[in-house]
Amino acid sequence: MNYILLIFSVIGGLVIGGLVVFLVNRYLLATRSKTILEEAEKEAEVIKKNKLLEVKEKFLNKKADLEKESRNGKAGECPQCQDTVGRG
Repeated sequence: MNYILLIFSVIGGLVIGGLVVFLVNRYLLATRSKTILEEAEKEAEVIKKNKLLEVKEKFLNKKADLEKESRNGKAGECPQCQDTVGRG
């Protein structure tokens, strides 16, 4: 009789221990995945801001080049301008 009680106690302990380990791992994985997602979102925001700055810089450079050309009287030399003048 004592052996049967011992066997059931061991099996019960293993089941309860396995359940506790499963629940703890599930909680830790959920926490870790949330942290990874938050870090990825922050990194994506940084990349987005950098790309926007690059685009703005290219736009300003292009605008400055076009203004410089128009001040120098070379606006008629650009192919797009000649097409527009030719159609008009």
